[in-house]
Order: sequence, then C-alpha cells, then structure tokens
Amino acid sequence: MITSEISNGAFTPLPKKKTMSEEVAERIILAIASGEQKPGDRLTEKGISDAMDISRVPVREALLQLESVGVLAPTGGRGLQVGSFSKSQAHELREIRLALEPIAFQRAIPLVRADPGRLNALDPILAELAMLAGTDDGIRVADCDIRFHREIIEISGSELLLRTWSNLEPHMLIQMCNDWHYNSDRIGELQMHRELREFLFEGDLADIGALLDKHIPKIAGIDL
Repeated sequence: MITSEISNGAFTPLPKKKTMSEEVAERIILAIASGEQKPGDRLTEKGISDAMDISRVPVREALLQLESVGVLAPTGGRGLQVGSFSKSQAHELREIRLALEPIAFQRAIPLVRADPGRLNALDPILAELAMLAGTDDGIRVADCDIRFHREIIEISGSELLLRTWSNLEPHMLIQMCNDWHYNSDRIGELQMHRELREFLFEGDLADIGALLDKHIPKIAGIDL
C-alpha cells in the first residue's frame, strides 16, 4: 500500500543523497568547526580512511575539494593541513558577503513579491532556529544561518551566486563556530532572520545594505 508520505504528489523531488566524498568533506569541516581539528593540524588520506573505515578514494576526493576552496592547505610534504582562519580572513569573508548578498536580495525581492510562496522554504529553518534558541549547539545554529541565506540565493535564481556561496560555506561555518560571541544571543539571531524574511516581502530595497551590515556578524577569527 502506498503511504501518505507521497499523498501530495508522487513526482515530488527525492532527497538528494550525498556522495561518500561529500560526506567525508562535511565530516572534516565539522571536525574543524568543533575544534577537534585545529589550524595547522595535518590530515592524511590514510589517517582519515582508517578512522572512518572507508577506502582512500572518497577521502582523496574530499581532501582535494577542501584544498580547492582553501579550507585545507599544502604542508610541503605528504598530506594537507587545516588552514589558518585568521582575523584578516574573517574580515575579508564578511566584506565578500556584504558585496554578494545585496545582489541576491535585489534579484529575489521581485520574485518573492510576485510569488510570496517562495518564502515558505525559509520557514523550516526559522523553526529549527527557534528550537535551538535555548541550547548551546553553536554548530547547528551556524548551519541554520548559512542554509537560510543559501535559500535566499536559490530564490534569486543566480547559479553563479550559488556556486560562489557554496565555496564560502565551509569558511563561514568554521569562522562562526570559532567565534564565541557569534553564538551568544540565540533569541536575537532568530529575530534577525525573521526580519530578513519580512524584508524580502515588504522591505525597501534601498535599506538592504544597512540591514545586512547589522545582520552579518563581525566575526573575530583566530589570532595566529
């Protein structure tokens, strides 16, 4: 018997399954974000494949992908090392976001106002942020933040913006989780994201720069 899980349509999108290399890359990013792996720590195919009990092929692909976006850096020998995530890099990341995200809002706003249902994709993330408001799970809060802004970029319909954002996501997660102050006000974090949702529906586009400047955290980074 067909269950009610597909009662809203048999041909709805299937959940995208991650490849093994994507899963490995995500695990490495989370290890860095949580502080389990620190700047300068060396990572090798053998060490990770042994620890995860998998072959070296997906590990190699994950390491190369993270090197290509600057999360990992060459050691001068075998293997790679965790990048520095310095204060200057944190400042540069914020500047890049302040340049990119107004473009996403400019493109998304007319689409949202023509079809307000596009905003529905943001609501599960806001619900998750509300649930996390009384917890100390900084990684999940940061992940929600990043997914919320990614949804806005997806609403904007710009593939180039989305590809650029995807390359920045690991850096954002790591920098956010390495900055204690970023995670201190969960209720305020939830409210700011609600304001962004409301702005997409009825805000004045001329105000988007000031709103994002207030919203995007001034992350301190790591002083090495």
